[in-house]
Amino acid sequence: MLERIEELSGKRESFSGDEVRLHDEYEAERLLQSGLEILELTEDRLLKLRKGADEKALLAWLIRRRCTVSNTWIAERLQMGRADCLSRYPKRIDETKDRELINKREQLRKITKLRD
Repeated sequence: MLERIEELSGKRESFSGDEVRLHDEYEAERLLQSGLEILELTEDRLLKLRKGADEKALLAWLIRRRCTVSNTWIAERLQMGRADCLSRYPKRIDETKDRELINKREQLRKITKLRD
């Protein structure tokens, strides 16, 4: 009975913490690369932008909403400064009234709909 409940709840005993973390990092990288294409940016160009640039905020928003990687991972990968300050960037994208940012956000949102 317990085995059946675990099956139905989707629990998998075969994945360790490291495997889950690596999977999440892989998914975050996939989203990052797709996001760069949509924003028409190279990774080199992205990393040269200021830490609070809209493009970085959009990518942080995308990764934060769809992956469980840490703020530290996102901050280091996108070179956005301190991890404890990272949460302000996705929030800014969620609450924006800027039409251009809203359009870009919606384009990025379509990446994840393809996999849902």
